[in-house]
Amino acid sequence: MIGEKVAATFVDLKTGRAVRVAARESSKQAAREMFPELEKESGQQRAYAQLPDEVLFDKQWVKVQVSPEDLPGFKGPPRRFALSAAKA
Repeated sequence: MIGEKVAATFVDLKTGRAVRVAARESSKQAAREMFPELEKESGQQRAYAQLPDEVLFDKQWVKVQVSPEDLPGFKGPPRRFALSAAKA
């Protein structure tokens, strides 16, 4: 995942208000500084368990509209497809 950003958005479906939480790239550097003697993944795991959320994540309040068909368990009207006979 080189150059990609990891983020999630949590939505209050009644109000449409949402918070977007994204991992900060700087948290990796903070982990290396805390545990330089450990391998990358081990150092990150230990540091992430100890670092405050403000160091690990950016958060942004956003407004999101979620349509019914995007919700789990959506049962809309059946879709109808027009079929045509294939010509041989």
